[in-house]
Amino acid sequence: MYKGAYVALTGAILRSHEMDNVANNLSNVNTTGYKRSSFAANMYTIMQDIDKPASSVYPDARAMAYFGDFKIDQTQGTVKTTGNTFDLAISGEGYFVVQDNNGVYYTRNGVFTIDRNGVLMNESGQKVLNTAGTQIVIPREDPSAQISIGKDGSIYAGANLVGKVKVVKLSGVEHLGGSLYKGTEAGASTADIMQGTIEQSNVNGVREMLGLIMASRNIESAIKMIKNFDDLSQKVVNELGKVR
Repeated sequence: MYKGAYVALTGAILRSHEMDNVANNLSNVNTTGYKRSSFAANMYTIMQDIDKPASSVYPDARAMAYFGDFKIDQTQGTVKTTGNTFDLAISGEGYFVVQDNNGVYYTRNGVFTIDRNGVLMNESGQKVLNTAGTQIVIPREDPSAQISIGKDGSIYAGANLVGKVKVVKLSGVEHLGGSLYKGTEAGASTADIMQGTIEQSNVNGVREMLGLIMASRNIESAIKMIKNFDDLSQKVVNELGKVR
């Protein structure tokens, strides 16, 4: 019976992870450039005296157990027109590259602006990198020079090319918080850059609410199962105590 209780326990733990994941998606339904994540769990059997999978919740267990994994949904979000000069959206695969004192990050949030020195940056003050891996500076000497940004990310001040926004493909994408991600660069992206637009979150609020309800019910079922096993164990102990 302890094996059944263990299965129910690991199931409850992973369903709580699923619930946390759905709650995080819901909290980012209005976060520009956010990509929803999904959580899936499966069951496997840990056999005695063999190597245990690293993904097991409790590696030393000797029973059937669940394991789960997160996955980033790369589906394109709805593109919204803002008309702002430095608002950019990626149409297709790829991420913008931004940097601060702590390192390099990746994002689909193209709400950019320039500081007093003309440095292109995001809302958090992280600098947007160009294809050479350095910051992009928009010249301010001629305020009348129109800023235009091409589909390939090339930035022009009037007729002068002042930089090209770096957009890369990523492998092993992991969510860091908000619309920031980390991963391994897998080459330059050929996606189109659209000026004056932003990509909204790809989270469907109704879908996530349904997922939250299902996860909650699954946790309740697992807890009831654990209680049932506990009651059975107590009954066995009591009955055995009567045997003479």
